Amino acid sequence: MTHDDQDTLDQLLAQDTEQVTTRAWWQWLAIGAMATAFLCAAVAVIGWGFRPEVHTVVTLVHVTEDGIPQDRGTVAMAQYTPADWQWITMLRQWVLDLRWRGLDVRQTHLAWERLKWHSCGEAIEQLQRYFAADEPFEHIGIRKREVLNIMVTKGDIDGLWTVLWKEVYVQGAQPPVETQQSVSFAVARRKVTKEMGQINGFGLCVKKIGGLTL
Repeated sequence: MTHDDQDTLDQLLAQDTEQVTTRAWWQWLAIGAMATAFLCAAVAVIGWGFRPEVHTVVTLVHVTEDGIPQDRGTVAMAQYTPADWQWITMLRQWVLDLRWRGLDVRQTHLAWERLKWHSCGEAIEQLQRYFAADEPFEHIGIRKREVLNIMVTKGDIDGLWTVLWKEVYVQGAQPPVETQQSVSFAVARRKVTKEMGQINGFGLCVKKIGGLTL
């Protein structure tokens, strides 16, 4: 409330007749506002009650030796078991997104967007520490790192994988440095949300990383 509004209100309060009129007007205004709010709330509750539920399902398709696809029905996303090739594809892309460094800052942003939606559990905190230490958005075009020969191996324990790859790192005019990394990954599933649906429709995620060297 401004100083002028306060003066006007004081003048109204000094006049008995105008005070009663003003109070009555505000009371009716408050009643009208409460009625409008109640009506909006009722409409919202009714709308929520009749909102159709959305169930995510996976369509199973089998391809015969002749290359003919056969529909095997659908299964709920929560009951669907991803195939090994899906985990392998996810882990290969995860490593590429994490370690690759190039000239295009937009590609770096897209890579970290994918990492965000394909990470869960302890890996989220590990990514945050990695981001602070490696500074992927700094020195764009000066630091370049290629990721080559990615090999993904399934472990003896369900949900554990090992990824082996080679890196060629170049900083400025310095000669390239070639290294090799072998990192263990624990994987899991996370709930698929509307925001991540286009990026990670199956909810595959890295839960924990072990043995990664900057």
